[in-house]
Amino acid sequence: MVIGASTTLTVASPATAAGVFKSIRRANTGLCLAAESASFGAAILQMPCDPNSIAQGWKPEPINGTRYRFVNQLGFCMNLFGPTQNDTPILLIDCAWVSNEEWNTGRTLPAAAVQIQSRAGFRDTGFCVDVPGGVFTIGIAVRSWVCNHTGAQLFDIVV
Repeated sequence: MVIGASTTLTVASPATAAGVFKSIRRANTGLCLAAESASFGAAILQMPCDPNSIAQGWKPEPINGTRYRFVNQLGFCMNLFGPTQNDTPILLIDCAWVSNEEWNTGRTLPAAAVQIQSRAGFRDTGFCVDVPGGVFTIGIAVRSWVCNHTGAQLFDIVV
């Protein structure tokens, strides 16, 4: 997948992204999750980390315990966009406090090497944010896949 302008989106000041907005970095590669664009329905891609990129700024909003909603600095939420099954796309859509925007990290954030499990239907589904095949390909879109604790599904969500 080729990406466009999202790699050039930057905040006015790096301090803006610090604190509230955090990177979601793949634990075994150092690559970060980023919005493909600033549009509704944008894919979430694996990209080189850039601390100044608003496309890579994520605010984990606590729901209860280890359950969160992830708001991108562009103003959209991470959403399991379809059924709870393998290969369902994970996209950015308008935030609406629906179950497809709820995720369980299994640990209080910030934390390292956590899975991000979908809570579609307001229940743990057993499907996690996944980089297809665990590849290191820049610009590949994440999707849902049965949680398996591999490097394709482990993310650091830190300051």
